[in-house]
Amino acid sequence: MTATLTYLGTIFYRRNLISTALQLFSESLRIRAAKLGRDHRDVSFTLYNVGLCHQLQGNYKEAISCFSETLRVEKLVLGDGHRDVALTLFKLGEAYKAEGSHDRALECFEDALRIERKLCTNDDHASVARTLNEIGNIHLARGDVKNMMEAFIEAARIFRRAGLSISSVSVSPVLKLYATSFLSSAAAA
Repeated sequence: MTATLTYLGTIFYRRNLISTALQLFSESLRIRAAKLGRDHRDVSFTLYNVGLCHQLQGNYKEAISCFSETLRVEKLVLGDGHRDVALTLFKLGEAYKAEGSHDRALECFEDALRIERKLCTNDDHASVARTLNEIGNIHLARGDVKNMMEAFIEAARIFRRAGLSISSVSVSPVLKLYATSFLSSAAAA
C-alpha cells in the first residue's frame, strides 16, 4: 500500500501536481511511520519526498523540518559520509537559502561538499560543482566577493573538465555577464 502511494506521489510530482503528490506522500509517511517507526530508512525516504513538495510550494519552514528529520535518520541508518546524506544536506541548504537563512544554508552546503569530495569519482564531479555554485551564490548574497569568486571559479573548472558548459554555473542575473566572461578566462587558466 505505501509503495503504491509513493509511486503515485512520484507520478503526480513529476507532472507538477504538487498538492496531490504531497497528499499521497503524506499518507504513505503516516502509514510507514506507524508500521516501521520514525527511524526507518523507508520513512526518511518518504519524508524527503514530503520535503520536496513543501519546498516547491514555497513552504520553507516545513521543508526544513522534513529535510532535517530526514538527515537525522539518514545519519543514524547510513552514517555521516553517505551520498544520500550529502544530497539531503544540499536540499536543506536550498531551503535555508530560499528562506533567507544564509549562514545555515552555507553550513549545509559546506557539509555536503565535504562528503561529495570524499566520495567523488570522475563521474561525480558535477555534484561537487553544483554545490560549489551554491556556496558561491551564498557568498554573493553576503557580499563576500573573494570567496564567491573562488567558489565560482572552481565550479567552472570542474564543469569544463567534465565537458560541460560553464553556463552551468548559475549566478545572480546582475553578475551574469561579468561572471560569464570572468569565469571563461579563469576556467581556461
